[in-house]
Amino acid sequence: MKTQRRLVWGGVGLGVLVLACSLGPFLLADIGDGDPLHASLLPPLTRVTILELTDGRTLMSPEVTAEGGQYRVRGPSSTTSIPSVEVDAQTGARLWLGSDRFGRDVLRRLLKGGRVSLAVAALGVTIALVVGLFVGLAAATGGRVADAVLMRTVDALLAFPLLLLLILLSALFRPGPVVLIAVLGLSSWMGLARLVRGQVLSLRSRSFIQAARVAGTRWLRMWTLHYLPNLKAPVAQDTALQMGNLVLAEATLSFLGLGIPATLPSWGGMVAEGQRVMLDGWWLSVFPGLAITVLVISLALIGDGLQQNSKASA
Repeated sequence: MKTQRRLVWGGVGLGVLVLACSLGPFLLADIGDGDPLHASLLPPLTRVTILELTDGRTLMSPEVTAEGGQYRVRGPSSTTSIPSVEVDAQTGARLWLGSDRFGRDVLRRLLKGGRVSLAVAALGVTIALVVGLFVGLAAATGGRVADAVLMRTVDALLAFPLLLLLILLSALFRPGPVVLIAVLGLSSWMGLARLVRGQVLSLRSRSFIQAARVAGTRWLRMWTLHYLPNLKAPVAQDTALQMGNLVLAEATLSFLGLGIPATLPSWGGMVAEGQRVMLDGWWLSVFPGLAITVLVISLALIGDGLQQNSKASA
């Protein structure tokens, strides 16, 4: 029962985050690119008025009044007067999670940043999954020399601190989503490789594996038909936990300025941006930090549930 609860709660948390990040930006009202002069660091639940001007600009402020054929847009440090003839449209919106120091909607950036963070972690764990499976299978079935070379390489990489390795690789290459995905994927496959090798070595003593080897089954067919189907449970568990680790790694690198560029929102980058103005805008770091926490806990619950489920069925 506890195993099912963990899987359910983890699946619900992950599903809610994925759906919100996928559909949220399309369902929210578009309030433009932000107004740093009149709408910077507005707290959550602030109601604002948006003026769309004929020259393409957008002004936004919680204090907009119409006086004598003009709109007066009040900001924290200045007031702007706009003739009514220059205003194309006037709409209202609510900043559910406030605005940042550039007047941008934090909720919209949080959901867009979630898509970036989730995509980076998912693609990174996919690379780690492919490399880890290949190395683990090759080490377990390739003979003593291949096993010794591959496992000593894995041991050497595991002995190197992961965070230091990530920082080193990110510093050597220009930060960007593609580089970050490659760095995360190619630095996190070692644990999976050892897990796969151990599982395959235990499977080799099974009667159906022995029968397939006696029948002369080729290595590729042996991998796809006999080994991989029996690796689904441990690999799925490790993948769920590894994705949580990659989310934290991406957030850490983005926080240090070595991950996603500042032009793209990401949860780690939003936390880094918010800590500069924590006293005036606590919400800038708190909400992306909570999103990271919920995602990592959800993935941990899924991984733990899969582990307990595999033990119960063993």
